[in-house]
Amino acid sequence: VFQDSDRENWKKLMMFSKQWDAMSDEVFSRLEELAAQLEDDVSETEIRNIVKLMRNTHEQIQQHNKLFDEFIEADDVDLEGLVTARRAEMGHTFLDHARIRIDTYVEDEEKRTKVINIMNRVVAILQVLDKAVENEREVQAAHAEFQKLLNVDSIAEADKMIDDLGAANKLTPALVLTAAKAYNSVKESPYTREEVKDVMMHLYFKMKATCASQQPPTIRILKHLLSMEDPLERKMGLEAAFTPGPDLTEDPEQDHLHTTPENMAAAIKFILETYRSNSKSAQLSEVASLMNPDVIERLEEIELEIEQNYKQMETQRFTEVQSFEM
Repeated sequence: VFQDSDRENWKKLMMFSKQWDAMSDEVFSRLEELAAQLEDDVSETEIRNIVKLMRNTHEQIQQHNKLFDEFIEADDVDLEGLVTARRAEMGHTFLDHARIRIDTYVEDEEKRTKVINIMNRVVAILQVLDKAVENEREVQAAHAEFQKLLNVDSIAEADKMIDDLGAANKLTPALVLTAAKAYNSVKESPYTREEVKDVMMHLYFKMKATCASQQPPTIRILKHLLSMEDPLERKMGLEAAFTPGPDLTEDPEQDHLHTTPENMAAAIKFILETYRSNSKSAQLSEVASLMNPDVIERLEEIELEIEQNYKQMETQRFTEVQSFEM
């Protein structure tokens, strides 16, 4: 089967087979025996080369499966640190592997959706990480800033430093990812004191919370809308988002954020255009193909809802204002 198949399909043959893991050792042994029995040196060499290539493919699948399973089983809050720590193992072969692995869940739609959502997060973190490390100066500055945070006298002082960095727009992705990597490296280590783990965890989560609170209201609202599975609930949420309310309170749970149809439409347009351009990019095609289609579909539905029901209202409001001014 493998001899007659294109080598590009070997991964699929192995990964889609429910028996391959159990029978692989026996298959390799039988092929080695077959090669040894051949009197034709050319045929023997051909069989041995195929076995060698099959073993390499099998071992690569096992390595990628181990990393893939780590991502799937990890808590969401641990993904940034895990991706940062394992970036070197996440080349194009791993992303190809992830696509095939996702397709193996064809009979379990719930599991497939869950895996797609997780890998969508992984790829998003990967993109942010790659963009952050492109700027070597920013990476070095992030390490230096993180070292300052570790040298403060108290957690309260560290919190103030993080708040000041956020206010000055200096809480960069590189700094957050540095904190994520540091936290990931110590949280499972038996050689690290619990106090150190607690500090690393606190610094990382404090940075995450500060970044989230400083996101533009439109983006925070959009993320909330995209978390809603029910189209009717999203429609009601969109209507509420376009209804001005009181200013933000001290309690994040009581925030009354609002935006305008124009701002929301512009944000969605930017996201969709970025996604579509990435889909056509040779470098990012493997990344874009892992994007969660449910998220893209919801974005398009919200975009259509704004176009149909809110753009006309804005035009009418502008016309009424012009008439009043005249």
